[in-house]
Amino acid sequence: MRRYFILVLLLFGFISLIALPALADEPTGTIIGRVTIAYGEGAAEGLTVVAINYGTGRRDYRQTDQDGGFHFNYLPQGEYLLAYQLVKSGPEYFVSDQGRQTENMSQAAHYRVLQDKPVSVHWDLYQKLPNLDIWPCSNKAGMTDELGNPGPLSIIIDNAFINFSRLDIDTFKVMFDGIDVTSAVLQAPSRLFILNNNKIDINFPYLVFPSGKHSISLEIGDKGHDVVSIRREISIQDSKGFMIGIHIPPVEDWNAPYNDWAVAISHVNQVFSRHHTLIEYFTSWAETDGKYIGFNDFLNNQIASVGAIPMITWEPWRHGGGVNQPDYSLTAIINGNHDSYIRSYAQACRKYARPILLRIMHEFNGAYYPWAGVNNNNDPKLFIQAFRHIVDIFREEGAKNVEFIWSPNYAADARVPAPSNDIEAYYPGDDYVDWIGVSGYNWGTDTRMQAQGWLSFTDIFDGPLFGHFLSTMYERHPGKKIIIAEIGCNNGDAKHSKAQWILDAYQKMALYPNIAGVVWFNNTAVHDLSGLTADFRVIENPGDGTPVPQDVKDAYRQAVGSH
Repeated sequence: MRRYFILVLLLFGFISLIALPALADEPTGTIIGRVTIAYGEGAAEGLTVVAINYGTGRRDYRQTDQDGGFHFNYLPQGEYLLAYQLVKSGPEYFVSDQGRQTENMSQAAHYRVLQDKPVSVHWDLYQKLPNLDIWPCSNKAGMTDELGNPGPLSIIIDNAFINFSRLDIDTFKVMFDGIDVTSAVLQAPSRLFILNNNKIDINFPYLVFPSGKHSISLEIGDKGHDVVSIRREISIQDSKGFMIGIHIPPVEDWNAPYNDWAVAISHVNQVFSRHHTLIEYFTSWAETDGKYIGFNDFLNNQIASVGAIPMITWEPWRHGGGVNQPDYSLTAIINGNHDSYIRSYAQACRKYARPILLRIMHEFNGAYYPWAGVNNNNDPKLFIQAFRHIVDIFREEGAKNVEFIWSPNYAADARVPAPSNDIEAYYPGDDYVDWIGVSGYNWGTDTRMQAQGWLSFTDIFDGPLFGHFLSTMYERHPGKKIIIAEIGCNNGDAKHSKAQWILDAYQKMALYPNIAGVVWFNNTAVHDLSGLTADFRVIENPGDGTPVPQDVKDAYRQAVGSH
């Protein structure tokens, strides 16, 4: 044994001699640090800290220990970006050298690492309070709906990784246009004044503020320390009488600093002078290879970061697999073949802990999805059972923050025979439906796309040609909110104006008391039968090469903007 030990020592020494020249060629340095909470009074344990070498792009990661400490050694000399992670899992986020949040990290700083000169870093999360941000949003004046959707003013106070509930705050003051409204905030019911980890959501449902520019300020401090404050100029928007939403194709590449979906959404809001309260995106249950697609924390947190509610169109099929997918038939869903996946998705929604609108098995009265009534041995009764089965699982998992949208196309597909063409035959019942959704498009003048040609908003959603959808739903389900979950208009021609169509559509919507929300489909789409592409956009999406005409942008801004 002794001989073996000596041999190991000799071998180790030999390897060390070989390695020394290499180490000498690349001098290394050290970064040591600690992350604390509340002026050093508590350790921020379990945070991920990253050191990024500017020259090589190399990334080194460390986890803070029980004392909040971290230690990087053997770092090559050079310039480093050092940041701690905003969330403990998921995509990275850090603040760029311009101070703009570009990937998924919070609080970054620059350090020069030299040989034999350790860099010492101390971050204190509470001292970062000046980085608070406030997002206002607005809808129907003087009230909040069942989702907790804001009234004339709602703000979200956010600060990196701070858990306000763990801080001993003895200074908290909210001022609106110089008026102290702190008592109104603190006395608000719990559903209107929500303390949730690093965010404080405040709604003012009973205080009616005039539209226009205003100032709001917050003062917050800890006993024995200076008070810090923040002041923001905000804009309270005119109510349209219903929630304004938009579908913008998601940007999911968090490794590309400027491909930030929240930035794209904020840009749209700025261009149109309207805070879009609903942001819709589409997701299949499975990838093309059959692998399940889970709840997307990145996308939903991006939506939350701009003070909006995700509306997820959740499609039970293998993406790109066509309509003949018996593995995703209604019977397969009812029989529990996907229960584990549905349950895990429900659990993730509950953990998200913010409002979600979930639109499941939409446009079932068409002929182009596996869950449609005419495909895979489906029928309307099986659709009802499958819908209820999914909702029941969400209820079992306690996902009370999720509301469900039952969403047909505005009219049955011509390829769908009776009784599968009867929209009402698919209705799961008032106990299972929170919202009635509907899709409808003006595909334009090319008769290969739509035989009826150019159709107005009323033609599509409440005309005799398609059964007076809006009026019929109001008569049959008077207590249900209606959301126009997809709406769009293709480009016009010499006789037809897309811009005028948009203005007319939003004016007509205001005449229907049961319309509670509308989501514009801001994308192109290939027509199911003709294979032709329609352009429904009102603004360019990230990466688009074709511009949207200015008159279309102006019309949408006039239709939804704050005046």
